Parts: sequence; C-alpha cells; structure tokens
Amino acid sequence: MPEEALPITINIPCGDGEDAPRIAFSGTANGLREELGSFFGLDRKSVTALTLHEILVEVSQLARSAEAITSGLGAHVVPQAAAPTAPAPQAAPTGSPSAAILEQITACQTAEELRRLWAANQVAFAESVVMDAWKARGRTLQAS
Repeated sequence: MPEEALPITINIPCGDGEDAPRIAFSGTANGLREELGSFFGLDRKSVTALTLHEILVEVSQLARSAEAITSGLGAHVVPQAAAPTAPAPQAAPTGSPSAAILEQITACQTAEELRRLWAANQVAFAESVVMDAWKARGRTLQAS
C-alpha cells in the first residue's frame, strides 16, 4: 500500500489542558496539507517545503495562541478587509525636471534610501506628482 494512501487523523488542541477544544482532521498526507493550510490561512508557497509534521507544529501553535488571546485577553476576530489599492501616480513627461526624480524614487530599494532622497530634493517634492510617487513607493516598500 503506498504511503500516500494511509489514512491519518490529526487532533489539534485549541488551548492548554484536557478540557481545551480540539479540531480534528482526517485524510491522506497531501490532503491534510491542503486542508490544514486552507483552514489556518497559511500561504501555500510558505509551507511547500515543510513536512506535514512541521505544518502540524505551526498550526498547533496558531490554534493555542488564538485561544490564549481570545480567552485570556478578551480579543475578538476581526475579518480582514481587502487592502485598498493606491491610485497609480501620474507620470511626468519624459525630459521634464520631475522625470529624473521619479526615476530615482522608483530605483529606491529601502525606506531609508527613499527618506534620504526626499531630504536631499525638497524642491522637487513640491510637485504633487513627485510627492504622490514618493508616498506610493514608500507604501510598496513597507508592504514587501
């Protein structure tokens, strides 16, 4: 019998102690990977290199932590709202004084580089196109 066909049952405690609620999952190894990932909202790419045991350790910690926060601190689950999309900054015409600074903004790889660029080019940032591009790049760097 191939290993994949072996049925597996997993019980994940949602807290400490014998009275803690539990979540039960049953299925094959690959099916459980998908089910656990979906149930706990894990990013597929982040768990592809993990063994089923490693995923189980991670989701067990998530379940216990969530229970501790909700019961111990009185927290509530807040649904995630879709992230608002920032309007794309308007491009300055090629050859304009703003075009050079906009290219420099795009080239910044860290928030610190972006701050230095702003500090060194205060006059250029008086234009709303430049400031909007700078803010948008800052949000992009923060999100990554």
